[in-house]
Amino acid sequence: MRTVGVIPARGGSKRLPGKNLALLSGRPLIAHTCAAAANSREFHALYVNTDCEAIAEAAVRAGAACPALRPAHLAEDDTPTRDAVVWMLEYLAQRNERYDALVILQPTSPLRTAADIRAAMRSFRQHAPCRVTSVSPIAPTAWHARMDSNGRLTRMIGDEPLMRINGAIYIHRVSDYTTNQQPVEIAYVMPAERGIDIDARHDLDLCEFLLTRASSARDATLVETLS
Repeated sequence: MRTVGVIPARGGSKRLPGKNLALLSGRPLIAHTCAAAANSREFHALYVNTDCEAIAEAAVRAGAACPALRPAHLAEDDTPTRDAVVWMLEYLAQRNERYDALVILQPTSPLRTAADIRAAMRSFRQHAPCRVTSVSPIAPTAWHARMDSNGRLTRMIGDEPLMRINGAIYIHRVSDYTTNQQPVEIAYVMPAERGIDIDARHDLDLCEFLLTRASSARDATLVETLS
């Protein structure tokens, strides 16, 4: 099975301008996704799908290729990700590059790891034919309620955890994706702390804190090992 990884990263961002190039632990945000993808060793090819030359250059430095910039009309605020990714798949097909599986990795999920990608791919292969979507648990269903237009609450019932689609990993058969087919959807569950989706400055700050804490923990473990 030939697998292509696609990192969709347009240049525009309303809530956090320049988001995909914002520095996180000293590296552009997009570099974290490129590194996780490369380290997973799951891909026959890894591409960034962008309209921005600066993003393309940062991704190339981090290990992803950018064979062409996507057209401006596919980089608007309301452009569906699918439209931009299908454009790239068609572009690659014109170069005689054809793939069986497609993995979409949004750069706004920088704490997703290579191990997450490998585990999601195992699930994709195990449950085929299917599609895989990464999720993170929120809280038990009974902790939630629906609110109507008058502010009245209806409590939800159940002990099972509600899941949030976190945007970190989407896996499809290319044939399903390009024809907009919707096979059974399988969840790949990630811890909430690895499923952060950066939309605003406070999300970026939280990721910075978590990475700093993880680095400090590794340093402390190394000190204990060498003592």
